[in-house]
Amino acid sequence: MKKTLALLGIFALTLMTITPASAATIRAGEEYTLGDQEVITDNLYVTAGSIILSGRVRGDTLAAGGRILSQSAISGDALFAGGTVDILEAVSGAREKVRHLDGS
Repeated sequence: MKKTLALLGIFALTLMTITPASAATIRAGEEYTLGDQEVITDNLYVTAGSIILSGRVRGDTLAAGGRILSQSAISGDALFAGGTVDILEAVSGAREKVRHLDGS
């Protein structure tokens, strides 16, 4: 629980440093779903207990939550922080391999 709160705090600080000129879609709540027919044409920043990304993101994605499912085509970089993270679609902007970080 402490790790989740720390991650959400870091995420909130990151959101505060976004420059106003940047195009971004910012969402927060208990649940967030990007439907399979939806397209985000800029960066996506989302924090929620449950996050499901099924649509297309034509920018970077930053998501923090308890459970994250990404079956979304992401054309930019992606950062996911959560208790459970499942990435089912390739992130084309990724410069490095996906790394799994846990408390051990």
